[in-house]
Amino acid sequence: MEGAMSPGDFSMERSTTTSEPLEDPEGDNELSLKRFKNTLAARRSRAKKVMILEAERTRAKDLEHANWELQKRVLVLETEQAHLKTANESQRLHIVRLEAELARALEKIKERGT
Repeated sequence: MEGAMSPGDFSMERSTTTSEPLEDPEGDNELSLKRFKNTLAARRSRAKKVMILEAERTRAKDLEHANWELQKRVLVLETEQAHLKTANESQRLHIVRLEAELARALEKIKERGT
């Protein structure tokens, strides 16, 4: 995506790349060693952050896909429910007609018997 900014674009850190090899601190200078260790820790932290972000993006895509599949399933089930309601109503009306026909047949039988 053109013009998109990455999380690193807003960083206040010195511009050092992770592909750039770090040289061992010169001498036994304690401050130099401390900076060296801190730089390594910062690189590990940034790399971990990127990995976590990528995992979250993948998880979000997976969840969006699962949500889409569930929405499709809901539509299928709602359509099926509507068809079943229609079929149920049709069968209920058929039962009412059959009961009325049965009642008329019973009346005729009673009339013949008397």
